[in-house]
Amino acid sequence: MTGHRTVMRQPWFWPALANFLLLALVMALVGEFKFSIVTANLAAASFLAMVGLAQMFPVASGEGGIDLSIPAVMNFCAFLAVRMIGADVWSIVPVLAAAIAFGLAVGLVNGLIIVRLRVPPIIGTLATGFVVLTLVQIISADGMTRIANRTLVDFVRGAFLGIPTPFFAVIGIGAAAAVTLHRTVFGRALLAVGQSRRAAALAGISVNRTVVTAYLICGALAAFTGVALAISVGGADLQLGNPFLLTSVGAVVLGGNRISGGSASVPGTVLGAILLTLLVLAVTVAGLPIEMKHIASGLTITLVLIAAHAPEAGQRAPRALGAVVRRWFTAAKKGSQP
Repeated sequence: MTGHRTVMRQPWFWPALANFLLLALVMALVGEFKFSIVTANLAAASFLAMVGLAQMFPVASGEGGIDLSIPAVMNFCAFLAVRMIGADVWSIVPVLAAAIAFGLAVGLVNGLIIVRLRVPPIIGTLATGFVVLTLVQIISADGMTRIANRTLVDFVRGAFLGIPTPFFAVIGIGAAAAVTLHRTVFGRALLAVGQSRRAAALAGISVNRTVVTAYLICGALAAFTGVALAISVGGADLQLGNPFLLTSVGAVVLGGNRISGGSASVPGTVLGAILLTLLVLAVTVAGLPIEMKHIASGLTITLVLIAAHAPEAGQRAPRALGAVVRRWFTAAKKGSQP
């Protein structure tokens, strides 16, 4: 196999190409290359990339593993940040500890509902999300919506060497996720479980524990993102995490991860998140109604998936056609026999 075909088969190749083309389109619409556009898009994409990496773990576990409680967890932890962050910069430490503990608790509940009660992941995590939304309403009842510490807000909104601060968190989380997936026993077990739970169980892998761990990681990352996003925008509201419900899944799918499970691409997921935010920027720069972002997102996801699977589909097509023809001739021959 030639080198370029090897690269084209990488999960991250097609979202990377789509990002390049879309960025070129944006710069053409603007009329000049502006690095500020790149950094602004990276800052916006960072939070989607974090929850995309969170969603990647349940998706990799297979059997429709999608966590729909992510927005509710983000909302709760955002209000937790509003209530707990004080004038001292170091107050962020107990906030993160409490938020991640909450995310782990939600992830544990999600995992146990799925593996013990055999509830489909979409239904189980949606039900958990509704419960968390009730907690969000309780914690937000006092009307506090703003982060008190401006130093933290300015830090998260800032940049280092031209790179937005939140994107450094994406790099750290992505590196940890890559090591976890490809260099640990859990990571290999997760991919095996996603490919075939029966085969994984026969190989001695604890399927239930692996699935629960995937939801634990997802809950913890969603909680961290909720706190970081609240600091970035300087406050919290009841709708803060809602836009990430489907876009987190979109980032995973655009990243070349199989929605059926058994695969996980950290670079692809991050590139998928960047692509989705770049689409919104392109729609805005082009002067189109903001509602067009949904149409643009849908079309882009479809085109990227078609391009990503075209080589594989092309290899399968002749074999599939041959099988159909053989079955047709077999049936015709049997029908002609007395």
